[in-house]
Amino acid sequence: MLKRRKETVNTLLRVRRQLEDLRAMELAAAVRAFENARDQRDRVAAALRENMMERAVAQRQRFHPAVMRHHAQYERHLAQMLDAAESALMEREQEVKVRRAALLEASRNRKVMEKLDEKVNRMLMAGLLWRERRELDDLSAARGGIRRNTGSLADAREE
Repeated sequence: MLKRRKETVNTLLRVRRQLEDLRAMELAAAVRAFENARDQRDRVAAALRENMMERAVAQRQRFHPAVMRHHAQYERHLAQMLDAAESALMEREQEVKVRRAALLEASRNRKVMEKLDEKVNRMLMAGLLWRERRELDDLSAARGGIRRNTGSLADAREE
């Protein structure tokens, strides 16, 4: 009975460890996606700043209105891209939080299974020690002719 329970606990513990490893890999992937989104946002922000500086220089030097319209249109496009990058960054940040919480839960589950495994090991060892003591008692009783007391205290008083 305990051996089967030990096997079951070992299987569950192995599954919990694999699940924790999987959650850790998912978290790492989410962190990489977050960093990529942040880098993308930073590149768009840098391009927007550069375009704004070029537009300011063009205004000071009184460039042709078509060039100014082109700079303004590109600036609006970059602003839209920056908004999209910001929203993607926030989504990735939320995903990282969810993945981190899932990893913590998987870690807690693994620790619970490890404690259960230790408990089953203790129970199994206690059972083995009890069985070994009983066998030694039986062996010494058979060799020495000593009768093993299997009854209760009331039976001993009657004798």
